[in-house]
Amino acid sequence: MSKLTILFLPVKMNTLSLSPAAVVPAFEPAGDKSQAAFLWTVLVMSVLALTALAFDIRRGKIPNLLTFSGLTAGLLAAALGWGTVSLPACLAGICLPFLVLWPLFVLRMMGAGDIKLLMALGAVTGYPGIARLFLWSVISGSVIALVRMFLAKSFGSRLGRFGAYVREALSQGRLAPYPGRADREARLPFAVPVFAGTVIYIFLSCLSRRA
Repeated sequence: MSKLTILFLPVKMNTLSLSPAAVVPAFEPAGDKSQAAFLWTVLVMSVLALTALAFDIRRGKIPNLLTFSGLTAGLLAAALGWGTVSLPACLAGICLPFLVLWPLFVLRMMGAGDIKLLMALGAVTGYPGIARLFLWSVISGSVIALVRMFLAKSFGSRLGRFGAYVREALSQGRLAPYPGRADREARLPFAVPVFAGTVIYIFLSCLSRRA
């Protein structure tokens, strides 16, 4: 073998070396898998949000079977690589709603079923997806609540009730259960803004994938 051939050999071998981007498509159709995972995520989120909406409106509660099924589906998908998020992101998506919203449950401003619904959605969307979904849910709920108060002309009374609650909490130095949750007729089922937030989240996710 000539010296010229020996000098040329490393260049030739370097040229033949395959990058990960070139190898992966041969064994795993990344595009197809990504599309299937996204469709699976959208389907599970839609079923969770829509079913929870129906139960919360008709019965005033969200069944544990639904939320636990969503949690299990999200965890299995993340562990087996079926979904769009990793297992650590899935676990973070479950923990975030619990850590942020548990104080509201203690104050009786939010039901346990509402928190478990967001935890189930967090298992599917992961973090930071659940943070975006929750933000859209809060915005949707605020808009719906303001429209309802405006139509019922009850904005002043509700604002006064909340102000009295804050003053009492400051004067006593402790937080008591919020009395407004007992008003069943005026209460907005939490699954309503969560459903609206889920629809917005899915719509924006579809737009970002097409961009």
